[in-house]
Order: sequence, then structure tokens, then C-alpha cells
Amino acid sequence: MADKIFVDSNIWLYAFMSEKSVKHDKAITIISNSDVYLNIQVINEVCYNLLKKSNYNNNEISELIYNFNKMYTIFNIGIPTLLNATSLRHKYKSSFWDSLILASALENNCNILLTEDISGADFIEKKLKVVNPFL
Repeated sequence: MADKIFVDSNIWLYAFMSEKSVKHDKAITIISNSDVYLNIQVINEVCYNLLKKSNYNNNEISELIYNFNKMYTIFNIGIPTLLNATSLRHKYKSSFWDSLILASALENNCNILLTEDISGADFIEKKLKVVNPFL
């Protein structure tokens, strides 16, 4: 069975914001695979940061959202995901936003989470391996 890989917002931001760096190159390699997964929260975070920090305009953000939808599998977030996130937050002492990423990845049967932000556990619920691809 192939790995089902959830990609957190920081990876996307390195791909879209940082140029000529090792992290940028690694991020580009990761997102070049159309068989990666993300959720609505990740798109929101990416769009917000690109608007605020990289001066993307509305047309560029619209095109980005269109391309996300065209190229990748995007998970929605519902009440069960939010409730699971609160449980994971308590159990793993993580932020609410990080817990929402964990809950979404678990709910959608991802077995790898690529992120630079979440640390402290190699496996979440014995199902989800947390990997910093830049180490």
C-alpha cells in the first residue's frame, strides 16, 4: 500500500515563498507529487500568509485555490474533526491548529504527516507518522 501523505502549510509556503534554498527545493519536490493531501485549513493558512507576507494579489490567490482543487485531494473539516482535534490537543499538548491538522490527517487515513511545526511525538495514535522533511 502506498503512503497517504498529508502536507502541512509550512511545506507549501516554502514552495511558494522561499527561493534558492534547500527547504524550497525539498518543498517543490514534495508538492510535485499530485498524490499528496491537505485540508481547507492548510489552504486558508497558505492564502493568508501569501497575501500578507508575499504580496500575492486576489487573482493569484484565486488561481492558487483553483490549482489546489485541480491537482490535489482536499479534505473538508466538520464537527467530528473539530471534536477529535480537542481530544488530540489535550492528549498531545499541541496547539488547537496543529491538533486540527492531526485530526484531519487521521480522519482521512493518512499515514504520514509532513510538517516542520509539530514535534514531540513520532507517531500519533499509532497510525500517523509525523515527519519533518527538512531534517
